[in-house]
Amino acid sequence: MGQLLVNCLLYAELQEPVTILKNTLTVKRMKEHKKKSKIRETVEQMDKFVYLLSCMFTPDEKYDDDIERRVNAGNIVNGALHSFMCSQKISNEAQLVVHRGVLISTLT
Repeated sequence: MGQLLVNCLLYAELQEPVTILKNTLTVKRMKEHKKKSKIRETVEQMDKFVYLLSCMFTPDEKYDDDIERRVNAGNIVNGALHSFMCSQKISNEAQLVVHRGVLISTLT
């Protein structure tokens, strides 16, 4: 048998996930946004990465900014719900459902 010499193999392990993504998009009748996809482009270095309102990483691996952002978001929601939560016309059960569904989900 002959020998195969591989000098350079760039990103071969990424082909399978890309193919799966392409097939999934096709099945769901979705398209990728070509202008937002970084293909053969240098990707910029970021200080932190926020995805779905949660900080995924920071260079120093500290999440103080993420915690502060969540607390501030919770305070804003809490202020907006204050009159609703203090209303005598709203049952305690309804207030608890809103508290769990809106305020707690904002903090997590």
